[in-house]
Amino acid sequence: MWHPESGTKVILEDPQGRILACQRDNNPAIPFPDLWDFPGGGAEPGETLLQCGIRELEEEFGLIGVDIVMLDEIPSSETPGKIMGRAYGRLTARQVGSIVFGSEGQRFGFFTDHEIVELNFVPQLKNYVIAMRRRFNGVEALEQTA
Repeated sequence: MWHPESGTKVILEDPQGRILACQRDNNPAIPFPDLWDFPGGGAEPGETLLQCGIRELEEEFGLIGVDIVMLDEIPSSETPGKIMGRAYGRLTARQVGSIVFGSEGQRFGFFTDHEIVELNFVPQLKNYVIAMRRRFNGVEALEQTA
């Protein structure tokens, strides 16, 4: 069931394994102003969390036809009915080259795990990258290079 505060964040890797992130607008009227974030946003009425992630990639980065999969659908412990989706995908070099940054946010870039940890990032999402690496690689990437 759709909830007006539900949405999806998408973790996209480039061919080198770096993660796409964007710096949010420095506007105190929005959540997490000026922090770094993953692509994504709120679901529209009737939209699945996967559809939300696909639409947001097109709106924010001009990316069409990116294959993403849902990793998690996390129910809010504070807002009944709210669900936050987390999706994942890998971009080809051609897709990376086709990015057209939209009107939301200040800038974007591709970052290594080490760089993500150093950015002023939305806190729960930074931690999600670390958890995702542990889940899919068996060992968190930062530990492998330490």
